[in-house]
Amino acid sequence: MLFAKKMQRMDNFTNQPKPLSQQEAKELIKHLSQEEPADLDSGLYTRCARTVSRLWLTTGQLDVAATIFAAVANQAHQLNKSIDWITSELGFEIIAFQEKGRRQELILYRLKEDTASDDALDLFNERLVRFGSCDHTRDLYS
Repeated sequence: MLFAKKMQRMDNFTNQPKPLSQQEAKELIKHLSQEEPADLDSGLYTRCARTVSRLWLTTGQLDVAATIFAAVANQAHQLNKSIDWITSELGFEIIAFQEKGRRQELILYRLKEDTASDDALDLFNERLVRFGSCDHTRDLYS
């Protein structure tokens, strides 16, 4: 439930949002990887928890997984996206990590694959700026 509380905290801001820190991301990843989540109503929490666990297993480094998780979660908060979106984008980042240094090409390929609809263009732009204007994913994903 730590994850649910953290995501709820991100949704309850009335003033300036406080981004998810690297340390908070690490704690959430550890927690989600160690417990078997049970949300019988929708399964959203379970899918997200399993995706977060896969992210850590794929990267093999908690620091890298936390950086990716925090970037996706903070962007989701800024853009008012759902947990489903977070899960989907973590899945994308897992694939991008496995492609070793080809994240930009994968982003472009996914845009072409989706026939450049407005939603696809929005997602393309969201992925491009996810890690900030100086995209340091070459170091992160190599």
